[in-house]
Amino acid sequence: MMSADSDFNLRYMISAFRRRLWIFLLCVVLIPGAAVGLSFLQKKQYTARAELLFRDPEFDQKLFGTSFVQNQPDPTRQAATNLGLVSLPRVAALTAAQIPGLTENQVSSAIGVSSDGQSDLVSIQATARTPGFAAELANTFGTQYIAFRRDADRATIFSAEVPLQQQIAALPKSQRFGPLGQSLQQRLSQLGVLASLQTGDAELVQPAEVPRGPSSPQTVRNGALGAFFGVLLAVALVLIVEALDRRVRDSAEVEQIFERPLLAAMPESAAIRRADPALLAIPAAQREAFRMLWVNLRYFSLSRDIRSVLVTSPDRDDGKSTVSWGLAVAAASSGTRTLLIEADLRKPSFASRFDLPARDGLTSVLAGDVPSAQAIMRLPLPITDDNPGMAHSMDVLVSGPRPPDPTDLLQSHRMADFLAWLEDHYDLIIIDTPPAAMVSDAIPLITMVHGVIVVSRLGNTVRDHARRLRQQLHHLDAPILGIVVNSVGGDGPYQYPYADGYGDTGPKATPRHNGTRPVSEEPSRARPAGRAVPANGAKPDRGTGASLNPALTERRGLRDRLT
Repeated sequence: MMSADSDFNLRYMISAFRRRLWIFLLCVVLIPGAAVGLSFLQKKQYTARAELLFRDPEFDQKLFGTSFVQNQPDPTRQAATNLGLVSLPRVAALTAAQIPGLTENQVSSAIGVSSDGQSDLVSIQATARTPGFAAELANTFGTQYIAFRRDADRATIFSAEVPLQQQIAALPKSQRFGPLGQSLQQRLSQLGVLASLQTGDAELVQPAEVPRGPSSPQTVRNGALGAFFGVLLAVALVLIVEALDRRVRDSAEVEQIFERPLLAAMPESAAIRRADPALLAIPAAQREAFRMLWVNLRYFSLSRDIRSVLVTSPDRDDGKSTVSWGLAVAAASSGTRTLLIEADLRKPSFASRFDLPARDGLTSVLAGDVPSAQAIMRLPLPITDDNPGMAHSMDVLVSGPRPPDPTDLLQSHRMADFLAWLEDHYDLIIIDTPPAAMVSDAIPLITMVHGVIVVSRLGNTVRDHARRLRQQLHHLDAPILGIVVNSVGGDGPYQYPYADGYGDTGPKATPRHNGTRPVSEEPSRARPAGRAVPANGAKPDRGTGASLNPALTERRGLRDRLT
């Protein structure tokens, strides 16, 4: 049975090859195409083959009763000797002398000699640009080798005749015709016969025939080899590119890193980037992903009380703000008293994205400049086909003026007291924070909430950053509820405006109004008595309680820092 790890690795490899399909196709098409193209550009070559058989006719044994030339006792050594003799430059020179216009080097480069193991057969391959000339060259080379060996053997016999002739000439006339002289004459006559019978111990048993087709280039073979090596190169390149690419590409990998379940998979969507607070511009199927996230959170609430949820991510552009807003819309649409807090004080996006007033916000409330009733805005949510029933609304608290030290402000006792007070008046509080793996702003809030949701975007989240965030959450003993993965399929690139450079402390956001009013100016629908924001529009005391009303000098000091 396939294990979970092996199944993940298999799915990851398949996904990797799907992502890098252009590399695979480029190698598989380009390399075989180049091999075939080069084959067509090459000039055709024809190869003719002649076969030489090495065997000793044993004429010396028949004439003398013994071998005149001592043979090699080892068959392997004898075959190697024969192969070396055929390959001698002398044979190439003799062949060049027989064919006008050729040199010894040209013959040597055109001729190939090979043998099959310990066989007495030696193959001569001649390669030329025309088939007829290739056959002529192979046969000429073979016959010239036979003549070369025959002349060499005859020269050996002739050298043996010289001492016999000298011995016969030295005999007295009375002995020349005697038994000794007749014996020497007989032996000399036998040597002459033996010399005339020499064949070089080789025979051209298979003359070369005119080849019917070219031996090179082998277009089909080159194309097949190109395809084979193209596949190998494609696999190697895909693996190398995947190893160098540190971005997360599979939702199962995100689950492995954080060791938490997948709460929702958000599809890519170009419509989700539009300024639509109620998310009506996106298809119903994509809104269902946010409802799935909310339903999963309600499942967690069955076993424990989850009133505050922090949303963070390993990297910027992971889509955490979009997930926070979508979760708030889904929760509020079900009738849950929901408050969305924008705690990303360095690069806020809610006000500019949804055209909300940005004059007052979280920093204003924590500084004691405005009451929470004035800073919190209520957004009505219209009735939709996939969410029938009575109309609901959600409350939003934007970041407000940008502070000089966001971490110091978020880790203050005021923030902890404010959050604890809000939990008594809302069913669900969603806090959008900066990427916790990049800046430390979210770390103090992690210890104040009931649960943490990690948002990751496929193709954007870096593995090292995700592992770093996992270690931070582990050290803080953070209650990680699960993960949300963005950019899972879809119709286009899933990106939303998020400025670069978290350390920038540029000018404050310019307030823009779209008709959204503070909570105190909205009707008192479904707001219970004693809520943080009174329904009658009465101005409560500045702050949200005793712990949020510090001394005037301390409040002025913090307010001076914010301005």
